[in-house]
Amino acid sequence: MVAKKFDLLVCKYPGGYSYTNKAVMEHGDYKKIAFIDNFGHLRFDVHVSYIPADTLLKIEHDANAIAANFRKEWETLPELIKFTRLYDMAPIKAALRMPNTLTREEKIDFLEYAVFGWVPHSEKVADLITVNNIVPRKW
Repeated sequence: MVAKKFDLLVCKYPGGYSYTNKAVMEHGDYKKIAFIDNFGHLRFDVHVSYIPADTLLKIEHDANAIAANFRKEWETLPELIKFTRLYDMAPIKAALRMPNTLTREEKIDFLEYAVFGWVPHSEKVADLITVNNIVPRKW
């Protein structure tokens, strides 16, 4: 069921990008369509069938571009910066269950999965994630 009236408005906020249909008012504001956080995680606020196909492709393309840009910038950060940022963002369960025997690189790999859902680089870390039942954070 595609919306009969659709006029996309994209707004940048400190936490990401908000996509709204400014042709429809809801609760005194434009109808919320989707949100992409600064990491590239996409959340829809309506069923995708509401969104016209070309607009849906644009939103998904934007999410992929934001995720790629974030990852590219992330890879340039020093390990210590990555580790401290990840530790601050990680679910408590992941931070508490991360073994001290891991190298800093392995800890970063472990936390990148817990925070961003990125596939771990080593089997050792993948096994620890499975054993500890670590689930990526829901943004």
